[in-house]
Amino acid sequence: MSESGKLKKTFVILALTGFLSGLLIELIIYLCVSSTEAILENKWKLILGLLGSGLYGAVAMGGSIVYHIESWGLWRATITHYLLTLVSFLITNALLGWFSSNILVWILIGFTVLYLIIWLVEGLIWSRRIKKMNQDLEKMIQKEEEDEHL
Repeated sequence: MSESGKLKKTFVILALTGFLSGLLIELIIYLCVSSTEAILENKWKLILGLLGSGLYGAVAMGGSIVYHIESWGLWRATITHYLLTLVSFLITNALLGWFSSNILVWILIGFTVLYLIIWLVEGLIWSRRIKKMNQDLEKMIQKEEEDEHL
């Protein structure tokens, strides 16, 4: 399979996973904050909420495909993904009315801080993995050099 084909397949898997995650999260939130009567009366609100959340999840997860593009650096991929998720969040919020405009600034600050925390934690995890891989590689090289001298 070509590199382009692998990226497309990975994108589809990520987007479907994100869509299903968005559906599930919206359903759980809706069931937690709504009464049975409200659910029955607001079927369209539930359906639109599920679709909107599913699409947002698909964009957020599917958009992470930018990290699989080898020619892109980490900063370019991160900024692209951040902007993609931020803009799609703003559009989804405007369409579904998740948050009122008076608290939207705080939500955006929280979104940005959470994004940074996740990025930093992931960076630390990968940094440790790379350090361990380099140590293992160094051990392999030393062992090969010792074997050559024997």
